[in-house]
Amino acid sequence: INPALTGNTEQLRVICNWRKQWLSVPGAFKTYALSADYNFKKIKSGVGIQLMRDKAGSGDLRFINIAGLYSYQIDLARLHHVKAGLKASYTIRDVDYSRFVFGDQIVRNDGSGTNEQFASGKRSFPDFSTGGVYYYSNRLWIGSALHHLTRPNESVTGIKTRLPMQFTLHGGYHIALKKNVKKHIVDALIPVINYKQQQDWDQLDAGMYYQKSIMMIGVWYRGIPVFKAYKPGYSNHDALSAMAGIEAGNFRFGYSYDFTISKLFGNTRGAHEISII
Repeated sequence: INPALTGNTEQLRVICNWRKQWLSVPGAFKTYALSADYNFKKIKSGVGIQLMRDKAGSGDLRFINIAGLYSYQIDLARLHHVKAGLKASYTIRDVDYSRFVFGDQIVRNDGSGTNEQFASGKRSFPDFSTGGVYYYSNRLWIGSALHHLTRPNESVTGIKTRLPMQFTLHGGYHIALKKNVKKHIVDALIPVINYKQQQDWDQLDAGMYYQKSIMMIGVWYRGIPVFKAYKPGYSNHDALSAMAGIEAGNFRFGYSYDFTISKLFGNTRGAHEISII
C-alpha cells in the first residue's frame, strides 16, 4: 500500500500471505507473498524486503516481484509524526504459450502445434514507488503513495505497454472503547479506508475492525457505488470481505473471505486469504 509503512512495529516482523481468488473460474488467481521489516529506532529508520508471486489464467500468466523498502520518521511534535518511504523493486513476468489453443490448431485438428509466431513471452524490469504517512499519537493515520513512477514496459508480447502510475490514499482511526488499569486499550473500533486510482480505473475499500484483547473481527466493502461507473451498465460493486484474526504469543493469524457482489455473483465462489504474522 505504502512504503512509508515499513518498520511500523518495534519488533522484527515477518508476514506470509496466501490468496486464491474466484475458485470457479479456470486458472483462478493465486498470490503468495513473504515480507520482513524492522524498525531501527535510534536512526528513526525502517527497512524491509518483500517477495511476491502471482499466477492467473489458463496460460499461467505469472509475475515474481522482489523489493527493498526504506522509511524515515520525522518527529514534528510529541504526538505528531511524519514518515516518508521509498520502494525499489524488480519484476519478472512471463506466460506459457504452450498452454493456449489457437485457431489454426482447431482448423487442422491434427494435434500439431500452432504456426503463430510469438515473442519470448518473458519480460523483466525495475520499478519504483514512494509515499508518506502522517500519524497523530498511535490513534490516527493518513497516508498516500505513488507507484510505478517510471512507468515500465510490462508487455510479454513484444508490444510496448507502459504500466500506468497508481495513486493510493488511505487512513484510519483507533477508537478506544475500554482501557485497563495501565491505560492500555483492550477494546477498540478501527474504521479504515483505502482508495486506489490507476488510469481510468479506481477502487474504494472501506472497512471496520473490532478488536478485543487477542481477537479481531472485521468487514470491508470494495467498490464505488455512487461516484463513478466506467460505462453505462457497468457496476462498481465488487465484494464484501469478512475477516477474523487471533493473536497467540508472538504470532498473529488472520483469515478473510470475499463475497462477490458484482454481476459475477454466483459464478466465482469468492476468494480466500490466509495471513500469518
